[in-house]
Amino acid sequence: MGKKTTVGFGLITLICMGGLPILINGLMFKHYFPVAGNVVTWIGSLSSIWGAIIGGVISGALTLIGVRLTIKNELNKEFQGKMPEQLMNIEDIISFIRKQNALLNRGTRPEETLRLRMNYTYQGLSEDGLLKKSTAVNLHTYSTVRKLYDYIYNSLFPNHISTFTENEVKESYKTCLDALELEHKKIISEIEKYEAKRK
Repeated sequence: MGKKTTVGFGLITLICMGGLPILINGLMFKHYFPVAGNVVTWIGSLSSIWGAIIGGVISGALTLIGVRLTIKNELNKEFQGKMPEQLMNIEDIISFIRKQNALLNRGTRPEETLRLRMNYTYQGLSEDGLLKKSTAVNLHTYSTVRKLYDYIYNSLFPNHISTFTENEVKESYKTCLDALELEHKKIISEIEKYEAKRK
């Protein structure tokens, strides 16, 4: 919970605790609510019925505010705990795919060389666990990496006769890399916003 939030919550609580009894007392003696029996002994009506209703609403509202602040604080802690892992994983994936993409773009490659590069990428994603790492970042990162993984898998191990062109392969790598770099920028932006709120 931030310092400003804590101060604000404490201030609202003090105002409610100090001001509402005065307000209720004023309402009772101004006769805005019906008083049963003797006016002097107003406990039977206003203090028991309206006091209970108003007190219930106030305590319920303060409890709700407290619970919401607690949940928000826990989510912030969870987000803070995941940030380093998310950043590390997406940077590992981007580094690997960027390297493969750079190797692919070194001039025109015969199909066999292209197939070897795709096979290396496939192994990196499956056996080296980069596809699994993408799940630790977020759903968008996983679906982006999964599209490239599925494209390579279907090209290397087709159920039917399949041909792929060099341009198609390069485009699939570039699309994946662009999407991952955009996601990386979003994560950095979220971290910066979080750090700015803490100051």
